This record gives sequence, C-alpha cells and structure tokens, in this order.
Amino acid sequence: GLIKRVELFYDLWDEDASAARATITSNAPTSIRAMFVTAENYPVALGTSTPMTIAWPDIDDITLWDGASTNRSNARVLPKGNKMMGGAALSDVNILWSDTTTYIMQYVGDLDVVYDTRVLSENAGLIGAMAFCVAGKPATAFWMARGDFLMFDGGTVTTAMSGPEMA
Repeated sequence: GLIKRVELFYDLWDEDASAARATITSNAPTSIRAMFVTAENYPVALGTSTPMTIAWPDIDDITLWDGASTNRSNARVLPKGNKMMGGAALSDVNILWSDTTTYIMQYVGDLDVVYDTRVLSENAGLIGAMAFCVAGKPATAFWMARGDFLMFDGGTVTTAMSGPEMA
C-alpha cells in the first residue's frame, strides 16, 4: 500500500560522523502523501491537510509553514482530483499529478503568490505514486495514466504510448 504518514526531514551537514545526520522538521505537515523539491529549492508537500492540499515552507525558514504577508510559505487546495499522487521539478516549471489531473506549478516569486498553479490536462492523472520519471535536458516528464503513457516537455501533454502496445 501507499505510505500513509511521512515526516519531512532535513540534513544538517557536519563532518563529525557521530553527529545526527537528519532531523525531523518542526512545524511541517504531519501527514504527507508525496513530496518533491522545486528548482527554487522549496520542498513541496502533497496531500497534507486534505488529499488535494499542497504546501511549502518559507524559503528562508523550513520550519515556517503558515503563510503570512511576511513570508513565502503557502498552502492551497487544488480543485480537480481525489488525491495528490506526485510532483517533480522540470526545467522551468514544476509538474503535479492528482489521480485524475495534471497541474503546472510555475514560480512567480511574488511574496503574495510565489507559485501559480493551474490545470495542464484533465484525464491525465498519475496511476500510481511512483509511476513517473523525468529525463533529458530540457527535462521531459513521462508518466502512466489510466490507459496511456503520457509525456510533457513544456508544451502540451502528449501520448507517448497507448492501446495494445501497453500490454
């Protein structure tokens, strides 16, 4: 089955081999379905307070997850899908998958917005939590949806393979 509870850890580099290598991030969501790190170095937690909620902390303080006008942390509920399945950083955008829909998460950088999220393609959700890969430069995302292998290279979602070839 899928992981039902994931805690966010961060690594504090210390050359002393006896030092703790990873520490639980305080104030991070206590339930995370999946996560990834954006090209801008924001850890993004998927499926946090609801199955369709995404959240990220302030860029300067990984323990600050409550959005305010003075920081860059944020959370939002995406409208299409039943649960978030995965996400990945591409060359100049991030891609998010629910079980039914693919989203683009694009860095805006404004203190009020930080990321713009919008539907990229409906009926193009991720079939399983790890049913994707990112390859190449510029990066292309490949994933398995219900009945199709799909890809996104920065333009539109296209079919990489479908039908009887998938058997």
